[in-house]
Amino acid sequence: MPVFIPRKFREHRPNLTSYCQLCAARGLRKKMYKLRDGPTDRYFCNGECAGEYVDKRHSCVKVNAFLKLLPYERKCGPSS
Repeated sequence: MPVFIPRKFREHRPNLTSYCQLCAARGLRKKMYKLRDGPTDRYFCNGECAGEYVDKRHSCVKVNAFLKLLPYERKCGPSS
């Protein structure tokens, strides 16, 4: 049976953060550059990162594999 939680008691998270899809820098979503790619939203530090991502995401297999890594894997290197 679902539990009803009044609106005033629901958790409010105004500071939603996200990682840049290219350089994995973290920031507030409302201050990041948003690029809609089909049904998904991709967030970037700025327009330069978004442009570089669009240019390089299909350029070669290595770049494509790098962009599929999670943000912590990009910063620390893939775990072995």
